[in-house]
Amino acid sequence: MASAFSESALREQEPIITFWIDHMIDRLKALYTFLKLILLLIMSKAGMDSLMAPGQFAIEKTEQHIAQDADACKDFMRQVLRLDA
Repeated sequence: MASAFSESALREQEPIITFWIDHMIDRLKALYTFLKLILLLIMSKAGMDSLMAPGQFAIEKTEQHIAQDADACKDFMRQVLRLDA
């Protein structure tokens, strides 16, 4: 009986938990973008323009990995929250 109560309570909270996870992932992406812009600004002010081209490629690859990891994390958490499996 106690497990049925906790499952129903968790099912009621699922939209809130899913929203919170999505929100936190979006905040982490925004933080990463902010830090990337600061790094590029520092590099340009320090006269490291020749280093920006390879750095830009690495940043784009990192952004792709972050997007893939964020999507995988969202999918995993949605699977975890499904209690009917």
